[in-house]
Formats: sequence, structure tokens, C-alpha cells
Amino acid sequence: MSDRCPPILGQWEDRLVAQQARARSVVEGLAPERLVAPPEEGKWSVAHCLDHLATTIEAYRPYLEGAIERGAASRPATPPDYRPGRFARWFIRVASPGGRAVPAPKLFRPAEEAPLDALDRFLTAQQALLAALAGADGIDVNRWKLRSPASALLRFRVGEALELMVVHNDRHLDQAERARATVTASDRE
Repeated sequence: MSDRCPPILGQWEDRLVAQQARARSVVEGLAPERLVAPPEEGKWSVAHCLDHLATTIEAYRPYLEGAIERGAASRPATPPDYRPGRFARWFIRVASPGGRAVPAPKLFRPAEEAPLDALDRFLTAQQALLAALAGADGIDVNRWKLRSPASALLRFRVGEALELMVVHNDRHLDQAERARATVTASDRE
């Protein structure tokens, strides 16, 4: 990130990179049958969690990239600091680790049968998200808006959408770590 970007973009970049390492760690040494095994009936497996994250990032990506492209055409000399709106702050809290459990919209649900390539899909999606974040360097992340792929009624500013992706990743990586601990618990007994 350049000196022109709000410091929060650099912090999000660090978190996105750390999330890649977390995802690799949660999958490392996990047998394929454990990767796709749900911790209990009706819960998501490690692969489901990673597939959900990849699916969500992939759905948001064209909207996010479009808003960033529009913003790049008129970069301010000094971009203002990031300031999420009231609705976005609430939405970000709900999507954060420890936030209220909300069913995923159908568009964002993982594949019924958990894919064995979920880690690769997640890492590819994360790289695209890191590229979008780099593209946001120097734009006013408070000005340019995008719609949610889940509903045209939901609109977020670029900064809000980026923060939402970062906290949402943390939430489901926590869930994947819990799923792994549950399905491998019998290995430790």
C-alpha cells in the first residue's frame, strides 16, 4: 500500500495475508475424509467453510472491482480516512467472529457436497481480493458504492465491503478451526 492510502487498507492487507496462512494451517495434514466431514449433523465441514468464503468473495468481486474502477478515475490528492456508516457498522458486527448467527443467503451457500479443492478456491479468491484491495489504494473508499450480489437493496461503500470481507473471513476461519478440532478429536484420544 502507498503512503496515500488510509492506514486501514494496509491493516486489512495484513489480515488477508494472515487468513491465507490460517486456511493452510487448518487444512494441513487433514485427511480428505476429515476435510469434508461435518463436525455434527447440519454443520459445515472445514471444506464447506472455505467453499463458502470463496463463493462469497467471487460473488462480490465484480461489484467491488467495478466500484474501485469508478473511483480510480477520480483519485483525490489525499484520500480521507475510512468511515463506515451506521448500517454498515451493524452489518460488519453481525458478520464478525462472535456475531449473531444468520443463515447464509442461497447465493453464498457452499456446495452441498463439500469440495476437496476448497482450499485452492479460497486462496485464489483471496488473491483476487488482495488485488482489489491494492486497486483501492488512493481512492476515496467512503464515496464509491457497490450493491450486494445478494440484493440490489443492500449497498456498501468500497471500504465497508472490504472490511465486511475481512471480518467475514475471520468468522468462518474460526468456524473451520472448530470443525477441524471436532472431527480430529477422536484422533487424540
